[in-house]
Amino acid sequence: MLRAFRGGPSADNAWRARLARGGSVGLPLVAVLGLIDTRPPPEVPRRTCDPHWLMWLWIALATASGYAGITLSGLAGLLAMCAALACGCRAATVAMRYGDGLREHRQ
Repeated sequence: MLRAFRGGPSADNAWRARLARGGSVGLPLVAVLGLIDTRPPPEVPRRTCDPHWLMWLWIALATASGYAGITLSGLAGLLAMCAALACGCRAATVAMRYGDGLREHRQ
């Protein structure tokens, strides 16, 4: 049954004869050169006393929705806790300097 997929016995014999003569039967090797820019993006210098307002906004939203999730009950409390988790994760990604991964991928 395997020979039926390769073209039958005649194709199999031709393949073996080509191998016996020293020929190649594989696909041609094609080299692909890909250059990926791995340099981090330039950072805007910030003063040491300047707070990161976007990060604090996400932390405040996470705190408020977490408090709402604790005080509410049922589905509303569950949704508020899920929102608190999402806001906390967003605050963590904003706090990291270069954590965007492939979002800023350039080639």
